[in-house]
Amino acid sequence: MILSEALILFLMHYGSIVWTIVSYRRYAFMYFMLGTILGRYKCSTSLIWDEAKRTILSNLSFFLATNVMNTLHMWSVPYVLWNLLTAAVMTVTAMVINRFYRIWFRKWLAQDVLIIGTGEDARDLESVYGLNRFALSRIVGIVDCNHSKRLPGISQPVYPYDEEIIPYDSMKDYLKTHNVDEVVIALPDASKEQMQIIYNDINEYVNVVKSMPKINGIVTYQSQVEDFDGVILISSSAGVMHQDIIGLIIKRLFDILGGMIGAVILIPMTIYVKLQFLKNGDKEGIFFTQERIGYKGKLFKMIKYRSMVPNAEEVLEQMMEENPEIREEYEINKKLEDDPRVTEIGKKIRRSSIDELPQLLNVLKGEMSLVGPRPYLPREKEDMGKYYKTIVSCKPGLTGMWQTHGRSEAPFPQRLRFDDYYYRNWSIWLDLTILTKTFKTVNSSTGAI
Repeated sequence: MILSEALILFLMHYGSIVWTIVSYRRYAFMYFMLGTILGRYKCSTSLIWDEAKRTILSNLSFFLATNVMNTLHMWSVPYVLWNLLTAAVMTVTAMVINRFYRIWFRKWLAQDVLIIGTGEDARDLESVYGLNRFALSRIVGIVDCNHSKRLPGISQPVYPYDEEIIPYDSMKDYLKTHNVDEVVIALPDASKEQMQIIYNDINEYVNVVKSMPKINGIVTYQSQVEDFDGVILISSSAGVMHQDIIGLIIKRLFDILGGMIGAVILIPMTIYVKLQFLKNGDKEGIFFTQERIGYKGKLFKMIKYRSMVPNAEEVLEQMMEENPEIREEYEINKKLEDDPRVTEIGKKIRRSSIDELPQLLNVLKGEMSLVGPRPYLPREKEDMGKYYKTIVSCKPGLTGMWQTHGRSEAPFPQRLRFDDYYYRNWSIWLDLTILTKTFKTVNSSTGAI
């Protein structure tokens, strides 16, 4: 990976304006030194979002360093712009190289991981490992702690897994005969005594042991583990969004840039959608506006491509009056699973989330953000309960955690918890992660609304 990046860096450097000012040796030394300091060249498990963060920070530092390593009289606009272009190209190149090398050499480099636990936490963990091919980890087995003589009192559901399920009382024999590099304990409800038994049982067979902590719901805030003179503390801070002024400025600049690009894309997209409507015999307007709850509770008109019959709200009221089951479903989930109001063309544009694109105009106007909580309906305010205050403390988003963690399948209470978590844990890096996951989710059409 280092040699590949060195070659690309050489091709960018050779013959450029930078070549006459800084030698390739100094240039490359600065690039790889900063990458090493920021932990880029480690053969270890890392999700793509974390690696992207390190790569961006490394190349941003490289850009700044290359512009201060020379005296002021050597600076020029072409010199600075070429350094900026080099940093941008190397960021993309490094991510592509890193990803493909991890996939190509995964068979030899991946760490074998054993998960202790069969419940929902273990299933979520297995899903993360399985979906992130970037991570150099491979699940080799799931340990079932139910009915164990060593761990009485543990009872978990056993979800279906692709990997071998190993009874806990047989785990030691498995560790003796298999080369397991890492064990992850997915038993957040286990007692201190039970955790100590597990540590004692696996301590001599594996070098790395991780455990999932017990937390109060999904909210973990901005938590950091601190070693306070031998005493382990977890430091948390809530509601950090409005404390990061620079971050909010960057977030708004991203929104403006995304809104401007979106406004250009909407021109051909609107023509395409209109033609699809006419093709299906629908001559009504293609845009749909609806009042939603915005920043600080202020109502705004959210714009979408229409995916339902023109008088959808009236039809819904009539359906709920005529059918108590429909009313109950809507009051619980705030949506209908098989909504008869959705048109044929509506199903198509929802499947690929095209119907959401006009919201980029709301983003450009400052009523929404690219990433944020779900834009809730005014009639949902009472059902939002204690989460209302935190959710309206930031602008609603075109996408958010609710879309990348289940999309329409997530029940209403779960969506509220996702949005509350977003506010309390917000950072620019979280936004970038959600945007990246949104593209992946939309492409797979998983849980499309």
